[in-house]
Amino acid sequence: MQCLDCVLLTLNVLLTTQIIEYCEHHKGEPLPTKDAEPQDETSKRSTEISEWDQKFLAVDLDMLFDILRAANYLDIKSLLSVLMNRTP
Repeated sequence: MQCLDCVLLTLNVLLTTQIIEYCEHHKGEPLPTKDAEPQDETSKRSTEISEWDQKFLAVDLDMLFDILRAANYLDIKSLLSVLMNRTP
């Protein structure tokens, strides 16, 4: 079994649905670039997160961690950017 098959088998239906929902909502939007990212920690934390993204991320910490792992593994840069700008 290939590594990708192993990872996909561990994704649960709810997590997969969440990731697809995020990608569908943000389809067609430009990807974040390193040049556009704030340079210091203070400005990173003050970056506005849309209301939709705030609602999307209003999940328990276990789900949030699973979303982070999935976004990292699937290289969903826009989701990673939102997760990194989210304040705890």
